[in-house]
Amino acid sequence: MSGSRHGRGKLLPVVHTLWKQLRKDLSDPDELREQRLAFIGAEIGRPVNSMKDMSGRELGLVIDALRSQLGEKREPASRPAKVARSENVVVTGSFGRPATGVSKLEPAEVVHLASSEQAWLISALFDRLRWPSGARSKFLVTKFKTNSLTMLKKAQAQSAITILLTIVCSNEIKAEQPGVSVSREMVKQRIPSLLREIKSSIEASI
Repeated sequence: MSGSRHGRGKLLPVVHTLWKQLRKDLSDPDELREQRLAFIGAEIGRPVNSMKDMSGRELGLVIDALRSQLGEKREPASRPAKVARSENVVVTGSFGRPATGVSKLEPAEVVHLASSEQAWLISALFDRLRWPSGARSKFLVTKFKTNSLTMLKKAQAQSAITILLTIVCSNEIKAEQPGVSVSREMVKQRIPSLLREIKSSIEASI
């Protein structure tokens, strides 16, 4: 058991370091932690309150996922034909501008964009909040420096989903229980039912 704890102890700082490299857009420590736990939960298939509760195998899976995303960001676009067949990717040149051609002398970056499912859920959550287009654009620009859902990276889209789920759940809990202090645990318990309700409402309208 002590050996297992020692192994996890070596993996924990690796996760912290890789996450900070992946999410350089986050400066607030609380938001950085919240988005990290949301990412971890999505990768291992269960909610996580603290990385100390994770097994060595789970930490290894998360490290592999983080290294994969970081590797995708740094992958040179030496095989543009193969990249073009990948789902939701763009190739950018210097300063993140879309590249009109791939120069052999200029390194390019492969950016994996949000999936259609992620974009759909973000739109559904915006609708749930009844935010006008101006408020939606302001949220995206403030948090992710873009006003277009189609230009969000996968990690940014997951971050947006987590934030919006928290806002929606918190608002609805407060509406049902005026004066209550909404805790993170209350929000977490409500998220599954909220997602089911959104999915059902969309399916009913089709």
